[in-house]
Amino acid sequence: MIRDGNGILWINCLEGLFLYDEEADSALFPMSKLRIGSDISAQKFARLKDGQILIGGNGEGFYICSPRDTPFEYFANGGRRAGSENLENYIPMLRLGPSNEIVFLFRDLMKLNERTSTFEDFATLVKPFRDDSDRYSVKDYFSDLKGREWVATQSGVILKDEHGRVRFFDRGKETGYGIDGGVKLFHETADGRIIAFASSYALYYDEVSSEFEAVRFCKDSITRWMNSATCVFKARDGTLFMGSLFGLHRLYPDGTYGKSMSPDYQITDIHGTDEGGLYMTIRGSGLLYYFPENDQVISYGVEEGLTNTTVYSLEEDPLGYLWMSTNRGLFRFNPTKQAFLNYSYGTGIQGNEFNTRSSVKLKNKLAFGGMKGLTVFDPTDLVLKPKDIPIQLKEIQCFSNGRPVPKSRPPSPGKFWEFKSSEARQLRFEFLWPYYTRTSETRYFYSISDKEDWIPLGSSNVVSLLEPPEGKYELRIKAIDWKGTENGSIMSIPVHVRPPWFRSPMAFAVYIVIMIISGAGFIRFRNRRIALRN
Repeated sequence: MIRDGNGILWINCLEGLFLYDEEADSALFPMSKLRIGSDISAQKFARLKDGQILIGGNGEGFYICSPRDTPFEYFANGGRRAGSENLENYIPMLRLGPSNEIVFLFRDLMKLNERTSTFEDFATLVKPFRDDSDRYSVKDYFSDLKGREWVATQSGVILKDEHGRVRFFDRGKETGYGIDGGVKLFHETADGRIIAFASSYALYYDEVSSEFEAVRFCKDSITRWMNSATCVFKARDGTLFMGSLFGLHRLYPDGTYGKSMSPDYQITDIHGTDEGGLYMTIRGSGLLYYFPENDQVISYGVEEGLTNTTVYSLEEDPLGYLWMSTNRGLFRFNPTKQAFLNYSYGTGIQGNEFNTRSSVKLKNKLAFGGMKGLTVFDPTDLVLKPKDIPIQLKEIQCFSNGRPVPKSRPPSPGKFWEFKSSEARQLRFEFLWPYYTRTSETRYFYSISDKEDWIPLGSSNVVSLLEPPEGKYELRIKAIDWKGTENGSIMSIPVHVRPPWFRSPMAFAVYIVIMIISGAGFIRFRNRRIALRN
């Protein structure tokens, strides 16, 4: 057993290894383990200088793994501060750079170096215009289709054009965009038009005059920051739907505006569907599916499987699933089956708590930022059917009169586990089926040899044999998930419980020989007695 740099324990078992998170009290078999097969007998661990784990001791070579061999890649960086707040491992909002690099919106712009897993300076655009009085001066970053870079700060908007020239738009009417409020969000329409969103206003950038034109979308007399757009979606008819912390706003192509939903909804993200509906994540209310045509709303919360309703970000993967970051890890939503699947702390993600608007969609991966670091993963790596996941043997224990007996070394493939019946008063087999979907409803069964009926274990992943039968046989184990689907291959454990010497086959052979010799001797003795009498 060894602990990696993220505090996760790497624990060896009889057929490989699994990762255990003490804080979350949960475990996960690395996905690479499933792809390699079940021929790893991890008897020795060593930690290398770069944080990788060397696994050996199976007599067939060794493997080098890293904490990122789980489905989720984990990145963290220490020592960053903003004001008096320690930002160690903290990941605020995420955006994509011109070369598809991941950009972090700290007080300055940072980027992730995936080769070294460290955070580096991305640009120096912000420093000359930074307002140090604000907690985070960078509010948004955007790289448009023309290669221009846009940065929203508390003081104004910074534009770096395709030729490298930098311009600063402050809040003044003559020198900037003329709105007494900071820009919080950028959006690029399908025709390449740039829109910046401030408190109650949408600012359209005019390519001819190189200036912003302000269009108001709300006149509610509330705190300005609550009416700043947090997310935006453009419908087919050109209507802009803008989510805010004060409900959903509409801005029509003719410049008129309206409100669609209750101001009680604090909308954090929007995703449009081909049917014209809108999926919206709500802080404190979970996931909503909204139909703009008739204002109908379908709500998804705890009863539907979204067990944490504080949802921060929403991303769609190539398979059509919706991924949400919450205060209880990541949730995957299947729109077809209307089902949620949760990945919580301990399965490889950075932690349970994530941040608002801290997600990006890469070419074939999704990235979510949270309080302890950055989680990056390929959603297709997580699509495993129950039949594709084998049951893994975790541990075998032997007890004699309640005391553990020292374990023998794992046998070679195809060989039997050897036990002495005089010592094996109880055999305890612990196993794991790493299929993390409604695990509390998984049911296990076992049988001794293929001729006996299956004996149910319920949700227990332990088989305990008191006074195990002597001889050679196979302990067979299978699992059935919550839908009634069996795992593809039955796990078979060859066991040989050797009887005591006086009940062994050799002893019985000796007994037979002794009986034959004794019988022959008795017959010979009797014949001699008869001969002497005659």
